Amino acid sequence: MDSSAGTIVVIHTGGLGDLLQTIPSLGLIRQHYPLQPLTLLGIPERGKLLRAAGLVDNVSDIEGSGLHRLFAPAARAADVPELLRSAALVVDFLGGRPGGQTNWPAHHLSRYSGARVVSIDSFPRPGATSLPAASYVLRQLEEQLCLPPGPTVAAEAVQLDIAPALLDEALQSSGLAHRLPA
Repeated sequence: MDSSAGTIVVIHTGGLGDLLQTIPSLGLIRQHYPLQPLTLLGIPERGKLLRAAGLVDNVSDIEGSGLHRLFAPAARAADVPELLRSAALVVDFLGGRPGGQTNWPAHHLSRYSGARVVSIDSFPRPGATSLPAASYVLRQLEEQLCLPPGPTVAAEAVQLDIAPALLDEALQSSGLAHRLPA
């Protein structure tokens, strides 16, 4: 992928903890593709924290995006949402399917969009690896983007670097402020 053209879309609908494990991966994307706008297609209240930290430029709500149409085996090119149709790179955290079932959204995006589609499992299956979750996610991304492996990321090293004023604003607007300790 040219480092100066195209939008990157990260699809992530998991919980806050799973999303936080993607921080090193989002940093890697930012490092290697500094000029591309990066959009999170997911749950807006969680994405606002990533936006406040400068890890994503935009957050788009998965609900109403039309992505649900791509879960059907018979989806067509017209079913691909515009945001994904115009992307250069899509990082799909919807995960693999048990028993080798087809990941239909990734399949259809690869077939019907001009985007390079990279599918990542958000967490390892029990006993599959001794890596911390953030490193497990990062290794998959490095491999699929053909990048050399970086250092292992310890769970306690995963942090959001957000200015206090932006953090307050993001927590208030996301509705997460009442769920976290002061």
